[in-house]
Amino acid sequence: MANLIITIISIALVAIAAIMGAYYGGAAYLEGQAKARAASFISQGEQIANAWRAWSVDRGGTTALPDYDWTDGSSDLVPAYLTAIPIIPTPDYESWRPRDVANQTPPYVNMRFVRARTSAEVCLQIARMAGHTTIQDFHYIGSGGGDPRYAVMSQPFDCRQDTGNTDEATRYHVVYWAF
Repeated sequence: MANLIITIISIALVAIAAIMGAYYGGAAYLEGQAKARAASFISQGEQIANAWRAWSVDRGGTTALPDYDWTDGSSDLVPAYLTAIPIIPTPDYESWRPRDVANQTPPYVNMRFVRARTSAEVCLQIARMAGHTTIQDFHYIGSGGGDPRYAVMSQPFDCRQDTGNTDEATRYHVVYWAF
């Protein structure tokens, strides 16, 4: 009889420990998942930026890509510099797209970068990797939208938010500078 009581108490303690681990460890699991996605974004951005730089060197320093529409998966960088445009894992929202805001009013001259959209959790992890404690804001130049202008960044990558946008699917932007 004592063995049965000890067994029941042991099972109860193991069940309680499992529930506590799921409850308290769940947040760590989700944060770890966001960190992994953030690292993937940074790696992908770096791949594209390096391919763009190699493409530029092969063309005598020109940085303007002939094709800025990568929605069909094609690019001037594929297949010579990349086997394919990196695919963003779901549930992130928009694939990588190049942005060229060269020859704009200073201090935003010759900014060329790739951008993707992501979730708030992943954006926060990227911002932390870039040295921020919170997600920074960005602002548009001109009325009615346009290309985003970013504050000085201490890293070649960052994640910014459009505070005027309440749509979760288009609010957070991962940026990786090419030039």
